[in-house]
Amino acid sequence: MPNKRYSYVTIAVCILLLLSTGNTSANSALPPSLTVMVINPPDDLEISLQVAGVEDGTKHAVVQNQAWESYYNFYPISLQGFEPISIRGATLIVTSSEKDFEISLPADLEENQYSRLVTLDFDAETLIAGAPAWRAPVLITSRVVLTLALEGLVFYLFGYRQKRSWIVFLVINLLTQTTLNILISNPGGGGYVFLGFLLLEILIFIIEAIAFPLTLKEGSGWKAFGYSLLANLVSLVVGGAVLAYLPV
Repeated sequence: MPNKRYSYVTIAVCILLLLSTGNTSANSALPPSLTVMVINPPDDLEISLQVAGVEDGTKHAVVQNQAWESYYNFYPISLQGFEPISIRGATLIVTSSEKDFEISLPADLEENQYSRLVTLDFDAETLIAGAPAWRAPVLITSRVVLTLALEGLVFYLFGYRQKRSWIVFLVINLLTQTTLNILISNPGGGGYVFLGFLLLEILIFIIEAIAFPLTLKEGSGWKAFGYSLLANLVSLVVGGAVLAYLPV
C-alpha cells in the first residue's frame, strides 16, 4: 500500500510539471517588443529608444513600477498591429536630474525575438541582456520560504506533529511551490503572471488534495484534505498580494 501511495504522488507531480508548462505562454499574450528593467531607479528617470535610420525614430517608454523595480516598456504599433522593434544600431537615451547618458543595446540581444528584456544599471551606466543572474534564485527562494512558513503554520495548527508527516509536507510543498514560482517568474509580466499563478494554484490544490490524504498517516484523509484546502487558500491570498506588490 505505501508503494501504491507514493506512485500516486509521483503521477500527480508529473501532471503538474507537464500541464503547468503550457501556462508559461499565457504571460506573453501581447508582450512589449522591448522591456528595460531598472532596479532602484531615480524617481524622475526617463528612458527613450532611438531607432537608427528611421524618421521620427524616437520611442518613449510606458513605465510600470513594482516595488524596487521599474519596467520601461516599448510597445511598437503599426497598421499591421504589433511588430518587433528593429534594434540594430538602436540606442537608449537615459535622463534624470542626477545625470543623462546614452547607451547602445547589448550586441548579444536577439534581433528577431518578439519580446526582449534588458537590465540597466543606472549607477554603473551598463546594460545587459536579460535579468541579473542572481535575481530569479533570490526571488523564487524568498517566495517559497514565505509559502512554506505560512503553510507550515497551518499544518501545525491542524495538529500534525510526527516527523514523517513533516517530511511529507516538505517534499510535496517544495516540489509544487518551487515549480509554481519558477513558472511564474516573468519580470514586468503584469496581469498575465497573475492569471498563470491562479491557474497553477488551482492545479496545485487538486494535486495536493490527492497527495496529502494518500501519504499522511497521522490522522484521517479528511483531515489532510481540510489542511490542503485551507493551506492553498492561504497561499492564494498571500501569493496574490505578493504578485500585486512585489517583483516576480
